[in-house]
Amino acid sequence: MDYEDRLLDKLDAMSLGFPVYPDVNASVSSISVAALPGSTTVRTYYDDVVDKEYIHEIKIKARETERQLAVAALMKAGQELDKTTDIESEDDSFDFGGITVTNELFFSEATTEGWMFFTLQIKSLLTVWEKEEEENGEPEDPDETEEPGEPVENNGG
Repeated sequence: MDYEDRLLDKLDAMSLGFPVYPDVNASVSSISVAALPGSTTVRTYYDDVVDKEYIHEIKIKARETERQLAVAALMKAGQELDKTTDIESEDDSFDFGGITVTNELFFSEATTEGWMFFTLQIKSLLTVWEKEEEENGEPEDPDETEEPGEPVENNGG
């Protein structure tokens, strides 16, 4: 999904001192970003455009000797993400609505091999655009996409 790639780019651009990977941490000190269960559709429009909330976990893996650096990096990531006002889609598949840190930084585990893991969770609100295909099978020009129509349902939003 384009949004997850842009979220990885955003974290990487923060220069947190650890490489950023999708889904799982690398075999070295690193940050990973993974989608969690519980993401939901907030509103569906007649034109198949949806407002969605996505939940992601940002986890940092570090050696015990890097504990302070890891905690500082993850705290910085949470603070900057919480203040983020825009993340642009590269393929016009979504409009960014904001990020909320839902679980502040917490210690999640330590291994007998000397690794420590710290985690925070975020919720992102996106308007997800349905990609329509033209008669020739090519995607419709995203610049011609209209604003969403009237909502079909409202699930607590």
